Amino acid sequence: MREETYFFKRNINRLHLLMLLGMTCYTLMGGSTAYGYLACLAVLAFFLRDEISLRSLFEKKRSMTPLIFFQLLSLTQTLNFTHIVWNEFSELILNGFGLTAGGFLHENMAVWTYEPTPFHEVLLFGFFGPVVEELTMRGYLMRSYREYSGSKVYAIVFSAILFGVFHSNFHTSVPIIFDAIVLGYIATEYGIVWTMIYHMIENFVISHLFVDGILMQLPSALRFPVAFLVFSLIAVCALMVLIRKRRGIFEYIEENRCEKSHIRLTLRSPVFCFVVVLFTLLSLRMISVL
Repeated sequence: MREETYFFKRNINRLHLLMLLGMTCYTLMGGSTAYGYLACLAVLAFFLRDEISLRSLFEKKRSMTPLIFFQLLSLTQTLNFTHIVWNEFSELILNGFGLTAGGFLHENMAVWTYEPTPFHEVLLFGFFGPVVEELTMRGYLMRSYREYSGSKVYAIVFSAILFGVFHSNFHTSVPIIFDAIVLGYIATEYGIVWTMIYHMIENFVISHLFVDGILMQLPSALRFPVAFLVFSLIAVCALMVLIRKRRGIFEYIEENRCEKSHIRLTLRSPVFCFVVVLFTLLSLRMISVL
């Protein structure tokens, strides 16, 4: 047991150091850009090349049926609903202390004049970004977590936490953690290609075509109500899926749970704590006095 603990502690600390190195490059190259994640991917791929091959990340797993695809799609798209709720709730709390994180989502949508270029949206945001982010987070990082801990649940949850905090964005970090848990499950059980597809749907179809496109064509007063209605309906569908599959979810967690010692060692890891605190503080830069 002592030898296993040493193996886990040594490797998990090394992995977090690599992530810190990669995310330093990531931050220097533009923060939440696809190019930044490419730097992080390069670091992980180079230093973990003897443990994980790029080809192994694309191994074939369970078959995806149309029903499962749309059930999981409803779960991934609750990101937008939790985003709205988190914005409203956090802004309400901050306002009580005389602070703001940029205003309510519907106020932002009312004045949004962002006009992305086709190159940025289609190639970088819609395709390149999802591929690189998935290879980094659900590929090398999550695979390493699973190899070191022997637990699918541990790998899914902790890679999701880092994926959320690495966005260093007060508005999106918390919702993204929940979304990343679903993506982690998809990558683990169905393969990383499927997470890339779901990620592309989120970035291009939902964010670009629906939010940046259709919603922006509506009168400013209607943008928030329409967005809230659409994403609320998706959230209801997701809730129905969770209720229907609740027994299987609990069984999956029980079958793939990790050792409590692994959780304690991770939470006590100085590098892990430093990374989480650092990027959390970076997300707080969005908060200002009213």
